[in-house]
Amino acid sequence: MKDYHHFCAVEYTPESEDRGWALIPVLQFLTGKPWDEVALAYVHALRPTSIRVVGDSEQSCDARTWRVTVYVDNKDIIENIEQEIEVWLPHKVAHGAALNEALKHGIDSKECQWYQDCTGTVDDGIHGKYYKITKAGYTVLFPGHAQ
Repeated sequence: MKDYHHFCAVEYTPESEDRGWALIPVLQFLTGKPWDEVALAYVHALRPTSIRVVGDSEQSCDARTWRVTVYVDNKDIIENIEQEIEVWLPHKVAHGAALNEALKHGIDSKECQWYQDCTGTVDDGIHGKYYKITKAGYTVLFPGHAQ
């Protein structure tokens, strides 16, 4: 990472072609402001491929890289803004969700490495459990989730 310390700029070339996708919060200073042309002017700075403005329960579950989602209340006041992004994946990081765990717990953590043999995940909101399906066909709860 020290290679990027420079007074002007250093050309960026990703370490590998491994990519994943994630959501990040953006433009947090707009929280509590109206969704209007001023807010749109700032959203423009993110260079989105598309924009959607929704209440909490209105969004679809599709994914579109660089799309910006603006969450508003019933008076069009901004509650949150997120952007769907493409990320480079370091070695030992399976995808965007694993990258989030690497940020929280470290790249060698059991939470990040839990995804390595994963073919899919299931979020059981009714029972509050999150588990993976392994390549061998087993289901394994996420670290810290009780049986």
